[in-house]
Amino acid sequence: MFAVLYLLVCLFFGTQFIRFMVPDVRRLFLGIAPNQDISVKVPSILFTLPAGMVIGVMSVTFVTYYAAFLFYRFVPGDMHPLYPANIFALCLFCYLGSLFGQKAILRNMKKIDVSNTTDKGDHPARNFDFDRSVPMILMLSLVTIGVVAAAAYISFYSFHMDASRLCVGESVASDFGPHIAVASSFSKGSNFPTQYPHFPGDKIQYHFFFYFLCGNLNLLGLPLDFAFNIPFILTFAGAIVLLGTLAVLLSGRRLAFAIVPALVLFRSSLNIFYQMSDLIRSYGWDLSRLFRVFSEQDSWYELTPYDNWGLWAINVYANQRHLMLGVSVVLILLFLFIPHLRRMFLHLNKTGGIREKLRLFFASRSAWIWRRSDPLSPNSLLVVAFVLVITVPFFHGSMLISAMIILFGMAVFSENRLSYAAVAIAAVGSSFLQTTFFAGNVSNVVSLRQHSGFILYEPTFSGIAEYILKLGGFAVIIPLLLFIGLIIYDFIRDRNKYRIIILGVVCLPFTFAFLALVSRDLLANHKFIQLSFLLLDIFIAGVLAVLFLLPVYSRNRSKQKTESAESCSISVSIWLCVVIRILGVVTAIVLLLSLTGTGISEWFVQHNRNSRQICLNTESEMVEWIEQNTPERSVFLTRNWYIHNFFLSGRMIYYGHPYYAWSAGHDTDSRFHDYEYLITGCNGNPEEFRRLCREKGIEYIILDIELRSYQNEAGEYVVNSDFFFENFLEVAHFPDESDAYIFAINY
Repeated sequence: MFAVLYLLVCLFFGTQFIRFMVPDVRRLFLGIAPNQDISVKVPSILFTLPAGMVIGVMSVTFVTYYAAFLFYRFVPGDMHPLYPANIFALCLFCYLGSLFGQKAILRNMKKIDVSNTTDKGDHPARNFDFDRSVPMILMLSLVTIGVVAAAAYISFYSFHMDASRLCVGESVASDFGPHIAVASSFSKGSNFPTQYPHFPGDKIQYHFFFYFLCGNLNLLGLPLDFAFNIPFILTFAGAIVLLGTLAVLLSGRRLAFAIVPALVLFRSSLNIFYQMSDLIRSYGWDLSRLFRVFSEQDSWYELTPYDNWGLWAINVYANQRHLMLGVSVVLILLFLFIPHLRRMFLHLNKTGGIREKLRLFFASRSAWIWRRSDPLSPNSLLVVAFVLVITVPFFHGSMLISAMIILFGMAVFSENRLSYAAVAIAAVGSSFLQTTFFAGNVSNVVSLRQHSGFILYEPTFSGIAEYILKLGGFAVIIPLLLFIGLIIYDFIRDRNKYRIIILGVVCLPFTFAFLALVSRDLLANHKFIQLSFLLLDIFIAGVLAVLFLLPVYSRNRSKQKTESAESCSISVSIWLCVVIRILGVVTAIVLLLSLTGTGISEWFVQHNRNSRQICLNTESEMVEWIEQNTPERSVFLTRNWYIHNFFLSGRMIYYGHPYYAWSAGHDTDSRFHDYEYLITGCNGNPEEFRRLCREKGIEYIILDIELRSYQNEAGEYVVNSDFFFENFLEVAHFPDESDAYIFAINY
């Protein structure tokens, strides 16, 4: 199947590109970890595979889209422009992947030859290869398999095929309406130049590339559910693996890799405590009844505004299938740039005197450009960063903004600051060009302005603090205490302070969400907050891993070993050692339950809500007729649907459900007035109706029960069915599908 080949080529190119541009992943790990011994605790593949998949998917999809855009004017009318575009892209990236792979092999062979002929003397270099212990490999494998299984459940339970029905879970239907329409507009339609299918004729102002990828995979042979779910599973699992790898490297604890998925899949907030209090007041301490009520709930508990939307629940991943791809981009950039941050503090610690420290920080060569003969190959890492920020704007614009905010915070305290500046220039340049190309103007997509308090109507300092505490619960408290603890610990022991900075800068998107708006929709800022919480899970997992395995040993132990990042331990009597370790485990378990309780509750809601489904008929006679008898870029005048069989045809409707078009920046008010004027038949004037349809690009009308029952704001039925029967050609009738009549508008 060509769709599988497409994904394999993405993985092949991406991993070979990483192999060539990041010649020594172990050294990259060494540049991230606070202690050299930590770099042996995770295999290189935990970075190479997910990062390679993300880079491959984004690069191949990026080139495929623009190739199709160039080809669509020249291919025969009966050929989809994506076919030659896919052939071109797959051949190109197979060649590039092979080229990068060969060059990586030749470089490694040269290194081996040099090492064999070089006199190492009495001080051979230390080997920082992965410690291939069976328990470690087993743990990593089981956790990864568990994450993939969870991602498969999230995706297929809420969106799957059942015979000839495409079943969409209730909790995701509102988002999947436009997602299905966008994907189908590429697989069944020919959406070049690209328009928003619910709002054609006004370009597109939404980052749609992930759904273009889904449509392309559907065109290449994957069923629509697999076309959506497989990319989600790959990117969701990859993002969690990257989070877990960073958690191990920054904390020095292998167990952190297993804790991260629990924190991501089961979010933290104070909702669970308020919810249980309400249930106990209502039902007492009858545990069986409490569990039954708890397990049968089908609505999210609302403690903060919009909680009942599932805004922060696991539902956000089921809804926004492209979110974790954007998160992965941020994580890869962190991997690439943390070494510059760590090095600055490493050299500051080794430098004596305030004047010399200030010179090193502000005026040294290394503060602004790369070091000569740097074994980390910073210029190659910069190329990887360029590829990411150039391709990501229309995969996930919010995550690109978040990445730039985080990198700006890191750049202040890093070496090689001009590399950060170069990445920012590439990101801004790519965003400007692509938004101009797709939306006509950058301000149509991003309109940055000051706004305080996120979704709070009357934000005050105490109100915001209370909201944040309720929203995050212990996921707010633990990082705050850790930040204070790291400051005290690192300064007292004169340790490298870079982890304090990382902990601070990952909160910057969260802060940004409470200070500014990037679109007219306040709720769009939740993505910045979601990202910060995901990145804080790295540090929370480290804290819990330390508590589970406290570095406390009995004095009579002959040889002490520890996984602590600083390799420090405390020797006490055997009984005190046992007591302290038990207290640590109990504390970790209590904290873990407190952190995941809300998420556990919300999984029951997710399961129960999505047992109710909206099902689309993939064998609809109307859809089949539309595909066979109308041009691929046809625009229809219909009821303002958000999800409907119609969108499986890949065609567009003049005025779909307006919320997402409005939030993306389209002028929905003006179109709404035109829409209501059109469905009245322009007040019964056929010539005016034809003129306006020609102006708006409308070619067909679907008059069904839903449109005939349309009421305006005054509660009046405004559609005159006789007007359409008397003045336009009826080309099809489908009595079993809402008694739908299709009329052709002959200009």
